[in-house]
Amino acid sequence: MIMPLVHLVAASSMMPHAARLHHAPRLGVVPHAMIGSTMHHCPMVRTPVNYPHPRMQTIESEDDPLPQWKAKIKDSRFSDQKFARTPVFDMDQLDEATGGPLDLTQAASTGSNGTAGKGGKGRAERADEDKGLEQWTSRIQASIASSRKIKGGNYVQIATVDGDGLPRCRTVVFRGFQQSSHRVGLSALRIITDARSEKVDHIRCSPACEMVWWFAQSNEQYRFAGDLQLVGPDAEGELQAARKQQWDILSDPAREQFFWEAPGPFSGAAAPPTGGRDEGGKVPSPPDSFCLLLLWPSQVKYLRLTDNYAQVDRREWSADAMKPSGTWSMRRMNP
Repeated sequence: MIMPLVHLVAASSMMPHAARLHHAPRLGVVPHAMIGSTMHHCPMVRTPVNYPHPRMQTIESEDDPLPQWKAKIKDSRFSDQKFARTPVFDMDQLDEATGGPLDLTQAASTGSNGTAGKGGKGRAERADEDKGLEQWTSRIQASIASSRKIKGGNYVQIATVDGDGLPRCRTVVFRGFQQSSHRVGLSALRIITDARSEKVDHIRCSPACEMVWWFAQSNEQYRFAGDLQLVGPDAEGELQAARKQQWDILSDPAREQFFWEAPGPFSGAAAPPTGGRDEGGKVPSPPDSFCLLLLWPSQVKYLRLTDNYAQVDRREWSADAMKPSGTWSMRRMNP
């Protein structure tokens, strides 16, 4: 009679605690107060919703047929305080080693043991994908070289957004790449524009743009998404020097365009100085209408039609999340 009485006392002392526990399907043991309509709305609970701790473990001994519950509380988060709503994790998305949730991107493509799950890809497949990866800054050099002798091979299409939010696209001439000490490790695509053109008004409203460059010789396409930077007469330092250098190397017909009448209704034939030069035949300082336009890409989408290879490069950001770094992430894509 002594042993059953001890068991009865032990069972009575444990019942208030066990009564507050409930085994929810795929969630493990959770406080009973969290089950039902208040599961995601209860303002005062001891354990965050669906968090896998504390784990409840049943321990049975030969002399004690009644199970005893023991909670493994690993930190101080479990106190009578309000908790913010937490994400619902499926039990298949819990890391068996730590008891915590897997990284969501990892859980979406792999099983909890890190191997490929349904619809996921294993390490071998990802390694095969990475074989063709090459950063756009080096890849495009070969593309340019293959089209260097083709007339119009440096023509690109650039789209801006007007004040009404509508896209506006036109063809411009790629003039090379530009680096800046203020954007270490980054390269901008350089073009020129007239300060009186409508695209300048678009840029002042929104610098966002997209540029498309098609290489007919190699059947390759690059799509650059990023921000445009205007370099006009008020620029200083290295950017002003780059503007002047670009002006000096323009062809005579190209320089003449910046002495034309302002864009708009026809006002008669233009009479610019011949070749955009002064009376002595020298190249004058760039007029205020001449602007250097820099496209700083944040994303580059690449497509090669010869084998339907597609890739996307995205610009990484520095630790302070305020300045872009000079590194790019690369990933192969379905075309």
